[in-house]
Amino acid sequence: MASTIEASEDIHVELGTCAKDEVAAPPHRKTTQDLTEEFKDLNWAKVDEFNSFKAKLEEEAREEDRLRKQKQLRDALEDQLREQKLAKELQKREILESAKELQKDLELWKKQEREKEEKAYVKMLLQKEVLDAQMQERQKLQEETIAEQLRESREVLEQVSRDLELEKRRAQKAKVQKARAMQEILEVTAAERRLAEARAKKEQEEDMRLLKLSVQLEKEAAERVKQERQTLLNLHQSRADRIAMLTSVDKARSTITRIPIYAPRQRGILVQLKGVVTILQKELATQSALKRDAADQARRQAMEKEAMARKKAEQLEVHEFLKLQRKEKEQQKELERQERHQLQKLQELDAQEYKAKEELAQRNRRALLKSQQELLVKQMEERKLNKDILVSQTEMKLNRRLLEEVNDYLLHKTQAAPAVESDEV
Repeated sequence: MASTIEASEDIHVELGTCAKDEVAAPPHRKTTQDLTEEFKDLNWAKVDEFNSFKAKLEEEAREEDRLRKQKQLRDALEDQLREQKLAKELQKREILESAKELQKDLELWKKQEREKEEKAYVKMLLQKEVLDAQMQERQKLQEETIAEQLRESREVLEQVSRDLELEKRRAQKAKVQKARAMQEILEVTAAERRLAEARAKKEQEEDMRLLKLSVQLEKEAAERVKQERQTLLNLHQSRADRIAMLTSVDKARSTITRIPIYAPRQRGILVQLKGVVTILQKELATQSALKRDAADQARRQAMEKEAMARKKAEQLEVHEFLKLQRKEKEQQKELERQERHQLQKLQELDAQEYKAKEELAQRNRRALLKSQQELLVKQMEERKLNKDILVSQTEMKLNRRLLEEVNDYLLHKTQAAPAVESDEV
């Protein structure tokens, strides 16, 4: 750069020596002939050097302007990248904060749900205790009722047994008396004997009829007991079933009490009825225990199902939350990828635009050089034709602006020289 400045000063000095005695350029524009006369003795080689130097300065100015614009563009892109980075960091911070808040809300919600579950479990335990107490009380009352009914049944059966025994003794006594009377009658007369035989046959037939009736009643009682046992096994235990069962027992007992005293198999029926009552009592106790176990098992299964449903719901909720976070991350990555692609596209467009500008500038320079070359060829041809002058009129016309600038420079230089000398003095 210093050599360029020194070269420009040499050109200016040479131009000053060549045009030292010239007057300042008039304010109006000069004609080509005036310029030719004025600059007839001008060293055009120095003018060409000045023109080249000026073109070089303009080229350097254009290069500096290009570098400045490129730096501004780079600074603008860096500012955009910085702003985008800050925006991404801010967005990421906001996402993290929102995720933390969401996690905190989720933990709070889980804590509240656990508290609700604990309260519900405590409430359920209290209700279970109350229900168990009520069930125990109800069962106790039912057992007391059954025990009272069984006691009454045993008393009735014992009373029936005593009555049957008494009737049996009476019947035995009556039979002995009857046999004795029959013996006496047989001993009296044959007619009376035949009458006695007929009466005995009739009594035998009556006994057979009573025996058949007893067997039929026994079968009916056995069938009734079988039906009652089947009903007890199939139906749920309840007070109504027990009452119906006890009613059936009472009916059987009343049927037995209505059986004629002189039936021969009353003791066997009584024993069978006692066995049926004992079996019914055992079956009632067994069914009650089975139903209590089934109710407890059903409650436990319901609690386990509810706990599994809650756990599954929590797992689904956590899965949805993780899925939402993964989706947000994928969206964020896609957004960053699009931003990078857009920035790359902008950079490519800027590079293409800069390349197009450079190509246009090169074409312009080539066109300028070509035009200057054509002008130079034309000037050389004119100089061959006009050998009496150093510069052709076309060259004067084309370099008019340059000559005026040179005159202005020399004028300012001659005006500035006395001022410098006065300052030094």
